[in-house]
Amino acid sequence: MTGLVACLSRFDGAIRRIAGCDAARRAAMARDHGPQIKDDALYEELKKQGNSSEKAARIANAKAAGTLHHDSVHLEDRTKADLMKEAAKIGIEGRSRMNKAGLVRAIRDHG
Repeated sequence: MTGLVACLSRFDGAIRRIAGCDAARRAAMARDHGPQIKDDALYEELKKQGNSSEKAARIANAKAAGTLHHDSVHLEDRTKADLMKEAAKIGIEGRSRMNKAGLVRAIRDHG
């Protein structure tokens, strides 16, 4: 059993290196953004991808707190009624005149 655990551990490390997701390496390179940002490395990575400071902070803090879940459905796979509810929840104006593709774009570009 320990051989299997060691093999899985090596496999996991190899995947992390290939994917470039080595958290220890990212953390060593990240500068401290103060106590309001809980995962500085992820925050910087998200900012480099073009996300706003607010969005990057929300994602980085949610991931650090363990509340970032990836069990959601892709926006394109949701019904127009679900998208309308989401748009109303986040305050997108003009949503009643949007088609499904417009709602997807508006939700995705929000914030």
